[in-house]
Amino acid sequence: MNHDTPHPQTDPRITAYALGELPETEKKEIEDLLLQHPEFQAELDEIRQLGTLLTEALEHEPILETGKMPLPLRKKRRILPLLTVAASFLLLLAGGIFFLTHPFGGEEPGSVYLSQLPHSPCISETSDPQNEETTAFDAVAFDQKENGVSEDVLEIMENAMPVPAEGENPDVEMAEEFLREETVATPPAAPMPNVHTAEKQKNAVALKAGGQTSSNVLAKERRSMESFSRRMNPPNIVIPPPILPEKPAPVENHNSYTAREENGFQNPAEVPFSTFGIDVDTASYTVARQYLTEQKVLPPPEAIRVEEFLQYFDYDFPQPQPEEKCPIATTVEIHPHPWQDGLLMAQVSLQGRKIPQEKRPPMNLVFLLDVSGSMSDWNKLPLVKDGMMKLLEQLTENDRVAIVTYADDAKMHLPSTSGSERQTLEKAILQLHASGSTAGSRGLELAYETARKNFNKEAVNRIIFCSDGDFNVGRTDNDELEKQIAREAKSGIFLTVLGFGMGNYHDDRLKILASHGNGNYGYVDSRSEAQRLLCDEFCGTLLTIAKDVKLQIEFNPQHVAAYRLIGFEHRKLEDRDFHNDRKDSGDMGAGHSVTALYELVPHGVAVPDGGNVDTPRYAAVEKEQGKEPSPEVQPTTTRETSPEWMFVKLRYKLPEEKESSLVEIPFPYHPESKTEPGRNFRLATSVALFALLLRQSEYTANAHWDTVQKLLAEVSPKNTKEQELEKLVKLAQEFD
Repeated sequence: MNHDTPHPQTDPRITAYALGELPETEKKEIEDLLLQHPEFQAELDEIRQLGTLLTEALEHEPILETGKMPLPLRKKRRILPLLTVAASFLLLLAGGIFFLTHPFGGEEPGSVYLSQLPHSPCISETSDPQNEETTAFDAVAFDQKENGVSEDVLEIMENAMPVPAEGENPDVEMAEEFLREETVATPPAAPMPNVHTAEKQKNAVALKAGGQTSSNVLAKERRSMESFSRRMNPPNIVIPPPILPEKPAPVENHNSYTAREENGFQNPAEVPFSTFGIDVDTASYTVARQYLTEQKVLPPPEAIRVEEFLQYFDYDFPQPQPEEKCPIATTVEIHPHPWQDGLLMAQVSLQGRKIPQEKRPPMNLVFLLDVSGSMSDWNKLPLVKDGMMKLLEQLTENDRVAIVTYADDAKMHLPSTSGSERQTLEKAILQLHASGSTAGSRGLELAYETARKNFNKEAVNRIIFCSDGDFNVGRTDNDELEKQIAREAKSGIFLTVLGFGMGNYHDDRLKILASHGNGNYGYVDSRSEAQRLLCDEFCGTLLTIAKDVKLQIEFNPQHVAAYRLIGFEHRKLEDRDFHNDRKDSGDMGAGHSVTALYELVPHGVAVPDGGNVDTPRYAAVEKEQGKEPSPEVQPTTTRETSPEWMFVKLRYKLPEEKESSLVEIPFPYHPESKTEPGRNFRLATSVALFALLLRQSEYTANAHWDTVQKLLAEVSPKNTKEQELEKLVKLAQEFD
């Protein structure tokens, strides 16, 4: 790098730009510099976060309640705003100097702790763990030269001191405690005194205390502070102490999820159809991964959606034939249940047609970005920007990108721009920063307005919504948002929802938006996940090959006594909605796969949650070979039965169509064949059991974490995702 190039450590204008204090006339020069040196962006983000930390810390400064009080105290209250402003300026200045004089790198963005900030007398830090007398708090003595307190500040403090009554000797200890309190409220700009200086100050305290030293002085100081507080604070006035933690408090859990009752076993004679919309979302798996790897705890059971675990992994299902109109290939197989003796497991799989990058249609994209204050953490807006930068690499001159942001209100950050204008797009991304409240519903309105304005019937029209789901301005009720997004979805514009962050994460809201907005839903917990969703699976995430995809499976009661669909509780449909083209359902992207698992109970086997199921009075059932059914399930009549166990029906619409098409697949099964399950079946059932254990499902029988590990051992060879899964299973076992 040229030595003449300004750098965040040497050019104060860059720091002023990061804190929003640079004049408009100088902003363009700095922005051009950032385009030339994108490596500075991470440093700017850390400077902004440091400013946020300081602002939050100063919010804890005490505020006096109104009420009648002595004149000297009213004088003190009048100067507190001035002292607070002075303290804010000194802290910010000292923090900026500290930050700029330390080398960058080696840490994740945003890993700045209060313990790394310049020392302040407000924060106690023991220099010698064995000697209580050398704490930083004790070093705040009464010698103005040693403390570095200016004479102007001391004069203000002196004027604000309580005036003793005539003939009364001033209370030396009270004055000293008052000075200490004001010094704490207004930290000196000078560096912290070393141990020798602190010792001199303690000697001064000891001398004024009548020659006492050590713990006697500490005790006397505490008593003096209590005495002064009683004298200065009438009963109707409360002055809480400032709260400045030495390290960040642990992330509070204000995350929200929607719990759904788990599917139970159904009698096919009474409930012959199982109807649901497909789901290609993967958010639940990456949310669980974040809990296990970052927070070191098991995820909450309500955060687990088994189908999203299944869809995260890669399977080798057959592709649809090129000459076929239907862009989806369907396969079915049945094998013995992996962890429940006597039961069977059916796998119904869909594979979407893959479309090469060079053959994809143009993209008309609108990024809807949450830039409110809640997105300031390193794993929120910085990850959004990183993912957007990666996505730019996939765009061509035929694609267009607009950026809508929202905080206190929604605004157009970047009008629709050609994908070839790389510098303009990068500059718009680099200018993003987080602050303010969260007007999410208004942001959705403006994003759809923008997408409709630039609608291209020859292109894929899609909104990419990035947020933690925290809406606190405007429409915030989930039911109202569901109606809003359902109306917008009729415009023919698809939606991709990407969630970020943790601690105040609203999974329930983002799931609703994706489900009712003709879209898919992912959670980004790392740069690699942003890479996967926006680059590696670019076409699958953004290019829809079929919409309103529905499955309806009918089970033959002559063979199946009971069945249970694993997962998809959020996607269940009424049987009559299968043929209703006005009923919205899930969409499928290019190359995406969907797998669904059913637990099947043959006749003569007890149902796990309810004993034996009675045989329908008017349904003929053939005896199982080599087995005698129990007396409770004896058929009333017998006849030759059909070999079909299942009848699979698939409905879908091509993206440009309004009427659905139907595919029907009868599936015969011969238990005596005893075919070995393939890799796809072994992987899917291993993943499903892992999710069921995390969910604390009642349908895991005697299975445990070791069972998952045993099933995964039979999946070979293993790719990166499957190797990671093995590690997550071990973590879950450790935290259980």
